[in-house]
Amino acid sequence: MDAVPDFWNPRFMLRSPLFRGVEEIWREEDGTDNWPTADAYDRVRQRVGACHSCSGAEIRFVSQGPKTRLFDEHYEVRIYEHGEVQTREQNWHDFFNALTWFMFPRAKAAINARHYEELVEHRDVLYTRGRRSSLEHALSIFHENGIAVVCSDPELSHLMRRFEWKRLFWDHREAVQRHMSFFVLGHALYEKFLTPYVGMTGPSIIFDTTKDFWEQPPSKQRHKVDDWLTRDFTRPCAVAEPRQFSPFPILGYPGLVEDSETAEFYDNTDYFRPGRRPIVKR
Repeated sequence: MDAVPDFWNPRFMLRSPLFRGVEEIWREEDGTDNWPTADAYDRVRQRVGACHSCSGAEIRFVSQGPKTRLFDEHYEVRIYEHGEVQTREQNWHDFFNALTWFMFPRAKAAINARHYEELVEHRDVLYTRGRRSSLEHALSIFHENGIAVVCSDPELSHLMRRFEWKRLFWDHREAVQRHMSFFVLGHALYEKFLTPYVGMTGPSIIFDTTKDFWEQPPSKQRHKVDDWLTRDFTRPCAVAEPRQFSPFPILGYPGLVEDSETAEFYDNTDYFRPGRRPIVKR
């Protein structure tokens, strides 16, 4: 795997079709030839609208402060209570985190709120308990690498839930391109898209829908997905542990990479792994 470049590229969206849809939020002129600043994020906010934490605080991107063990200075606490998303300068990971706040504002806020509730519950032992809870782990891996998969064909979603990747992506590739798509929330996954590699897999939530979903413009589709994700992350039973997510080997989606044009690509079981159990339909 090539190292992720540490220089700014205002045309990063052209590097891969994996970035499709991002141009609706981020435009080349927002970053010009330099790394984005707070002013650049403000321009995006003016164009797409402000986003808020579940406490009502408007989301703002602020410089990352020194690490402390004060509850009030915790990353998630500052977002929830004050809307302050600590953001490192000249950093792809944090840039994509900001971008996904504009793309899925309600879902990101819902994930943050669940984090905040867990932190409040464990406030007295926050830095001594040794490890995160199953819920915190689930929230973190989806926040970093999560994908929403939308499908209007029950047979396709059935194959995905049973990890039958070759049948899904190769035998039914035309149907997949017509009736199944994905929306990436995970900012770490976007960072990986800068130098994609076989092995990239994201935890996903599958949303079954009707065919008229695809008749809506991309912005309406994304808003709908944001609503669905918000619903799931607000309901305690819907997201409670990592095993509730379905793995999605994203490079298998037809047409994203050249390798996907050959049937042999899908014989790589190190990437297209058989599942231990079917994913339960939500």
